[in-house]
Amino acid sequence: MCTNITPFLNGARKYSAEGNTIFSWLLLALCIAILMAFIGLIPLGRWQDEWIVFPALLENGARQFFNHLLHWSPRPLSESLIVLYFLLVNFFQRPLIGSALFITWLTLAITLFLPPLIIDHDRVHASKILIERLLLSSSLFCILLLGPFAYELFYWPMAAFAYIPMLSALFFLFWLFITGNHTSRRGKYTWTIAMVIAATSLEIGALFVVIFFSMICCARLVSRYCKALASGTDQITLAHWIFPLG
Repeated sequence: MCTNITPFLNGARKYSAEGNTIFSWLLLALCIAILMAFIGLIPLGRWQDEWIVFPALLENGARQFFNHLLHWSPRPLSESLIVLYFLLVNFFQRPLIGSALFITWLTLAITLFLPPLIIDHDRVHASKILIERLLLSSSLFCILLLGPFAYELFYWPMAAFAYIPMLSALFFLFWLFITGNHTSRRGKYTWTIAMVIAATSLEIGALFVVIFFSMICCARLVSRYCKALASGTDQITLAHWIFPLG
């Protein structure tokens, strides 16, 4: 006798989906607990190079800034943020370590958690997609916190002003591309700005931008070459290779 197992399979699928959702919520709660624990360590942040750089800025002013920018640290954005931090420290006559670190933490959190909330997703599976994206964002944050360079990233103001803008720009870029919103006109302007922020914050960010744009140029070259071959024409001019982004 043949038994209809369709109701059983449907029930199993529903139970499996509910189990996965519960497991995702538990993982998300664990990641949030880890984040909160590390946030509680912000008051333990300390100065390092600030003890050398800030007196030099106080004594030499703009000359020290440009000398450091041109000969030691070619990071226009991060160096400008450090100078702004120095001006605030000098004005208030307080180290403002907690405030500086809180701002960097908040910047990274916004670029990690805000895009999943505002980017459109399928209404039918909106809740599931949202949980998955939030879990991905919190997992990335926890990976950084549990890594070997957590102190430099999150508890040393001068280093945070260099690393966090770059990471924030790259994470925002990640969400822009993973959701397919990079192809629109606004998306192209947005990821261009993100690239500029990453490149002017840290040398690693500049290297990433060079590699990224090189890959785009190569992809455009291959695409244009394949289209020319598919159209049956042999007239692949030099312009096809010199201007791949046109």
